[in-house]
Amino acid sequence: MANFVTAEQFFRGWLVSHSCLTATENEVAKLLMRGYSLRDIGRKRRCAATTASVHACSIYSKVDVHSAGELAAALWLSFAEEYASYLRRESEKR
Repeated sequence: MANFVTAEQFFRGWLVSHSCLTATENEVAKLLMRGYSLRDIGRKRRCAATTASVHACSIYSKVDVHSAGELAAALWLSFAEEYASYLRRESEKR
């Protein structure tokens, strides 16, 4: 039986290594993709909703999207393509 890393394990490493975002932006992006509002993100991060909004705008600009939904779609599509490629490479090794 093959010992592949799980999609979740792969995604965690992939997000860190392939992201043009700062650590704070990564955290905010994850919350946006989970459906948190800017107000909720501000509360969770102990900052104003306007600060969360500034982070969101920076994220959207860097990833070239306009909403949390587009952000999630762009990141998941990129991740899915790389994970599929990883699985093919690992299968070929066997």
